[in-house]
Amino acid sequence: PARVLWGVDYEVGAARQLLRELLALPRPDSAQAPLAALQAASEASWARFAAERSPQHFFSFSGDPERIASLRAAWPDPEPKAAAILHSLEETLRINQLWVSGQGCRG
Repeated sequence: PARVLWGVDYEVGAARQLLRELLALPRPDSAQAPLAALQAASEASWARFAAERSPQHFFSFSGDPERIASLRAAWPDPEPKAAAILHSLEETLRINQLWVSGQGCRG
């Protein structure tokens, strides 16, 4: 398994800002639909959080990293800023998926 650094605090809402930045960048037509699906999934998770006030619905914890993998596949050779955003989003979702599944803490 991959090694993961735990104990670093971060803003759970940062994915929203990263998605806004990603939406503002030029991208190929092939990336339009997967990016729209990723944005819709983010908005839906935040709407659910707003309705239920349960942190399990933060997009950073409930998002599917496969959506980002799909976007990455549809966006060959993204510019460096887009590549960094995709990497940050994908790793955040994967790390949080481990934590949510109980695999994040080993004593």
